[in-house]
Amino acid sequence: RMNFFGSNTANTGPTALTVAKIEAELMTEMFNKMASTCFKKCVVKHNDGDLSVGEMACVDRCVGKYMQAQEVVGGVLNNFEQQMKAQEQAKQQFQ
Repeated sequence: RMNFFGSNTANTGPTALTVAKIEAELMTEMFNKMASTCFKKCVVKHNDGDLSVGEMACVDRCVGKYMQAQEVVGGVLNNFEQQMKAQEQAKQQFQ
């Protein structure tokens, strides 16, 4: 389909800018959740301006574990998405 200005208006999916915006929002949300979770778990004294050595070590471990978990979950979701795409392609071939 052509629009008034002669451009093709067929729905070809999200633009690169839209995908980048969504990805940035998701990364920001993940960072905020990680910071909140690790802060609540590790920071004991809120009246001190600096973290103690123990708190720093706890935050470091917490962030590392959080990132590892995100990688595992991302891998599982990616595999699931690939399986769904393969099933959809197989279904379309039989129709």
